[in-house]
Amino acid sequence: MKRQEIPPGYISQKEIRAAQRYYKVGRNVTVHTYKAQGIDSMGHTGEMHRGKIVEHYKHFALVRLPGGVLDSVLWPDLVLQMRQRKRNNPGSNPRK
Repeated sequence: MKRQEIPPGYISQKEIRAAQRYYKVGRNVTVHTYKAQGIDSMGHTGEMHRGKIVEHYKHFALVRLPGGVLDSVLWPDLVLQMRQRKRNNPGSNPRK
């Protein structure tokens, strides 16, 4: 696929592998929790929490939140975090 033909929201396997190398066990990440939302949330899309990666799996990473609760984060979501970080800090290298 040529670069001009790639849709803007497309996440490649290469980016997912890069995220799996970058987000190692013990690294802190931001997690949007969507689970256990009450009826009164009224379309609220979850809360942001900082957690630490405790385990890697093929399709997701397991994250321990501050209260000790475990949550999962899909690799494409972590790729989007890497893109956001790259957009906010264009001079930094994510492979450090």
